Amino acid sequence: MLRETLTSAGLFLIILLSTPLTAQNVQKAVPVEPQLASIVQGMQRAEANLATQAPYQVLREYRLFSGNNATPNSHVLATVNFRPAAGKDYRIEDQSGSRRGEQVVRRILDHEVEESTRPAAAQAGALTEANYDFDYISQTVLDGHPCYLLRVKPKRRDKNLIVGKVWVDQTSFLVRHIEGEMVKTPSWWLKQVLLKVTFDEMQGAWLQTDVEASADARLVGRQSLNSHAVACQRPNMVAATTMPTVAPHNSQKKQQINRVPAEVLFDLTRKLP
Repeated sequence: MLRETLTSAGLFLIILLSTPLTAQNVQKAVPVEPQLASIVQGMQRAEANLATQAPYQVLREYRLFSGNNATPNSHVLATVNFRPAAGKDYRIEDQSGSRRGEQVVRRILDHEVEESTRPAAAQAGALTEANYDFDYISQTVLDGHPCYLLRVKPKRRDKNLIVGKVWVDQTSFLVRHIEGEMVKTPSWWLKQVLLKVTFDEMQGAWLQTDVEASADARLVGRQSLNSHAVACQRPNMVAATTMPTVAPHNSQKKQQINRVPAEVLFDLTRKLP
């Protein structure tokens, strides 16, 4: 029985080795790498379409930290309105802790409102081929969403641009996450500014949901600012959290594009009035 088994095994090996192997026998299926140009073009088309999305109102929470302290020294709540034909406006709803937090948030939101009505200025920081070189890294999954992971490198040293990575949704081609370092810090006070920006859908609106910005500042050490979208509401829809109505005060045309949001373009150590 053992001899017959070995003979059968030997015969099997002889047949196997004498049979020509086809490509199907030896090759594994290799995923086709998507064309980088197609991803970038799809990303830019998808983002351009956001300019026509319906108005929304979002309630944001801001927290300012100093050093390695896990407890924020300032907490601010702000309501931000977006209207395609008018741009953005905001109102501070509540603040606690250091008054510096409110001053910083007002500066950030003033910058955001200004950029929302100046398409040319916003384009200077957009994730486009005019501003960046793109490299394909891989396909990955972010929070359950299949994404293309790209490396971005600015074509010039500009405080509106970052060097890092972006996660592009494979279905919608909208950017879901940006992570990196500002290629040029806003002021000599800052030695490094690191950013993490997340985008997602809330109540049918595609918007920035979370920002983490941290800076190594000379003399005063580490400074960090986090923002989080607490709730969002659309016209004729019920919000997850009741929010006050904010009247618009802008009238210029808004163009919404992929860019590092104004929330992270700030100098945490700058003296404020």
